Amino acid sequence: IELMTEIKEKKADDPIINQVLGTLYYQLADTVNARTYYNKYFETYPDGQGNVTVQRAYAIILFMAQASQGALEMSKKFLASNAKDPVLNRIVFLSNMELQSAYENDVENQFKPDFEQNKEAYAAKTKEAYDNFYGQYADSVYQEIDYRYQAQYLSGLKDYKGAIAAYKKAAEVAPEDAATQFNLSKTYEKTKEYDE
Repeated sequence: IELMTEIKEKKADDPIINQVLGTLYYQLADTVNARTYYNKYFETYPDGQGNVTVQRAYAIILFMAQASQGALEMSKKFLASNAKDPVLNRIVFLSNMELQSAYENDVENQFKPDFEQNKEAYAAKTKEAYDNFYGQYADSVYQEIDYRYQAQYLSGLKDYKGAIAAYKKAAEVAPEDAATQFNLSKTYEKTKEYDE
């Protein structure tokens, strides 16, 4: 990082240096600096020069920074050239879920009028993202977070059996996760299947 920062001082406008610094900070889990440098890089190269690794990292950073709308927009743009990319499809689905949750729980009514008016459109976008991500890849692609969000989505549709199956998969991947166990038990309550 020190070396790249020195080079950056000499070549302040070089977008590739911004990309390399963004990647280095991303690998160090410094999302603030990674986002700063990636933002500069993507100002020059809006498609990331087709580099799917950089596209993924940027989308993940935006999502981790709770910038769900930005993560959603960038991921959709990147999917134009990488339609089957599992990471980008994951970010689209997770971002849709986060945005829908934010709209539904909008206590200040900042977004609620628009959400209520366009609820069906939001639901359709989330379903499309769900369909583009789940069942498209080998099981080894899916992580615990994917199964948890899948369960939340299915619970919202009142598909409790599907939600239970997803929570069980999440529990297989991360058996120590108390939140998954709790949500699994709450979903069983909804089905009145207490003996599981």
